Amino acid sequence: MEQKQFFSSDIKAVLRRQAIEEIFESHLKMSIDLPEQVPATMRLSAYSCSQLNLLSISGTPAQATRSVNQTFQSPDDLVLCVTYAADVCIKTSRSAEQVFQSGDAHVWKADKEFLCKVNKNFTTTMIGVPTHLIEGYGIDPQQILDQGGIASSAELRLAARYSRILIDESEHLGMETAAQTVSHLHDLITFALAREKDRLHMDISDSARAARFVSLKKDISSHLLDENLNAASIAARHGISQRYLRDIFASEQTSFSKYVLEQKLRLAHRKLSDPKLRQLNISVIAYGCGFGDLSYFTRSFKRLYGATPSDVRNR
Repeated sequence: MEQKQFFSSDIKAVLRRQAIEEIFESHLKMSIDLPEQVPATMRLSAYSCSQLNLLSISGTPAQATRSVNQTFQSPDDLVLCVTYAADVCIKTSRSAEQVFQSGDAHVWKADKEFLCKVNKNFTTTMIGVPTHLIEGYGIDPQQILDQGGIASSAELRLAARYSRILIDESEHLGMETAAQTVSHLHDLITFALAREKDRLHMDISDSARAARFVSLKKDISSHLLDENLNAASIAARHGISQRYLRDIFASEQTSFSKYVLEQKLRLAHRKLSDPKLRQLNISVIAYGCGFGDLSYFTRSFKRLYGATPSDVRNR
């Protein structure tokens, strides 16, 4: 496994443009043109292993090109590029200019030259998959390349979201978990690429459920203390029914409410164990972790940890 990160905010403003140009040339084999009238910013995170290459980029409007001198032989790689919050204009030497809207994926290979223009601030996820993997599902890579892109769909959004989570969490994953996660992502990608009639013969329910669960947990973590955190709001944000959401948590031997409660209790435990927060009353920590009833907090805490909040703090 290999990871790479680049944040232009870590670099002095006068050197950012040059740094962004260099990272695109060295890592993506592309030249990037950044408008002078817009302050240039870029965030790049990458994850790669033998079966998968992932890249997440966000930044300001830009135009990127790959010349014939920058192409490199990668006959076995198909790259899905999913961009959000902006339209993408693609021009290759073989096809007319195509415009992809936010959430669509354009598909390309590293051994082809092209021009790519993004009209405003954007977030892009690139997913590189060896073609032999999708061929195993009866999908013709050349047909995908000829059509140039994939329209936005729930399957594509899930694959892109799961990819970004894998990039963010990759350093915390063990080898076995990482391998399982990559396998799930392969299933999601091939399902997103397959024709509707071919999907009838593909069973990726376990992978889809696992990916959904990871995505839901990430979302809950980000909104743990929101007043409107509930099953309805989470389900709506992920485009699924509340029943399916309940089924996902049930398959993991828990429930939505129980999981949220445990995450709030774990947050409280971390705060109670932090010497820097010792001056805070236990009630203040409880309320700050979303508990309005102190006795309920104490009972729930003891049930999970076998000790009272006071016991944990005294340790």
